Amino acid sequence: MLWPYGLLAERISMKIKINRDYFMPKIKERFGGERRAYHDQSVDFADDVLEMCQEWMDEEPWNDDLELDTRREMRINLTRHIKKKVDFTDHTKSYFLPTFVWVYLAQAVIGWIVKQIIEYYWTDIRAELPKNKNS
Repeated sequence: MLWPYGLLAERISMKIKINRDYFMPKIKERFGGERRAYHDQSVDFADDVLEMCQEWMDEEPWNDDLELDTRREMRINLTRHIKKKVDFTDHTKSYFLPTFVWVYLAQAVIGWIVKQIIEYYWTDIRAELPKNKNS
């Protein structure tokens, strides 16, 4: 059994969990709807992007990289993380489209979601920054 005081000695990590109930309606409003081109593919892809964002949050890269101390740096890092994981040639994905359309659509979806997530969770991330970066 751990004593409650023992926990004070360790840095307690506050894992950030992305609230899909908050973001999915916003995503559907932004990229869904019958009037939008490729609306079903956009929403399906956005769901995968949210999973990739959660992986990034779970890794907490801001603890290891001293450069990640601004919203801009966080957005760049998260966008790179997502783009490394996306396979534009995977024909099995429900959101697969011809490459020229797919790249344009993916960039729009990724950029919008990354901005929304970093803005929404910035105060939580900032609270987790190592003390020397948080000042």
